[in-house]
Amino acid sequence: MTLDWNAIGSCATALAVGVAAVQICYATRQEKTEFEDALTKEYREILVQLPTAVLLQREGATEEVDRCFPLFYRYIDLCNEQVFLRKKGRIREGTWRDWCQGIQSNLQKSGFRDAWERVKRETTSFEELRWLETNHYQLDPKQMTARKVASN
Repeated sequence: MTLDWNAIGSCATALAVGVAAVQICYATRQEKTEFEDALTKEYREILVQLPTAVLLQREGATEEVDRCFPLFYRYIDLCNEQVFLRKKGRIREGTWRDWCQGIQSNLQKSGFRDAWERVKRETTSFEELRWLETNHYQLDPKQMTARKVASN
């Protein structure tokens, strides 16, 4: 039996290409995880600065909401960025589903809702977040079309 060195070399090359492809997939997945974790950390950094009374929606927290408006604005900006990044495919579907539920839940809380309403009145920015709200948090931003995003 003679060895066909060309066939062995071809198999070894194919195996090396396969291993490299797996490593690239793993590295890409790890990179997305780290990117998503950084955005989650930013979310937590904003939340930790908000008064507990606001987070728990206690009566009489209106003054706190006004005082903390810059933090709410940062949160709204982060949410808009998350929608944009999902639209561009930078956020995985499972992560997006979790974030979308969180965005919807937070924007239904009185302090967040009041700040969001104020932002919508005072600016035309945040088109991606407006789109998400207009579509009742049901559509994946990857489905967002190039046409002008509807505003509330």
